[in-house]
Amino acid sequence: SSDASIARQLSPAGQVQAQETGSAMRNLKLRVEKIFSSEFKRCLESVQFMNLEAPVETSTELTYYVYNENQRYLKTIQLAERQPVSNGIIILM
Repeated sequence: SSDASIARQLSPAGQVQAQETGSAMRNLKLRVEKIFSSEFKRCLESVQFMNLEAPVETSTELTYYVYNENQRYLKTIQLAERQPVSNGIIILM
C-alpha cells in the first residue's frame, strides 16, 4: 500500500542508501530512462530519495504480494521484456 498510515515506511538507513545509490548513479553519469516502481510506499520513497530525474510509473506487476504472489517472477520478467531497447537504464524498484 502507498497509504502512509498503514504501509511500512523506508527506514532512515534506507533513505541514506537510496540517496547514496542515486548519487553514485549520477556521478557515473548513468542515464536512467525510466523507473518502474511497486505501489508499496517504501519503493516509492526509495525512488524519491534516489532523485534520478527520470519518469516514474507504478506497476501492479511489481506489487506482487497484493495482486499475485505466485506470478511474481514471471510478471517481472514480462514487464522488463516489454520495454523497448534503448541506450538508457530502466529500473524496476
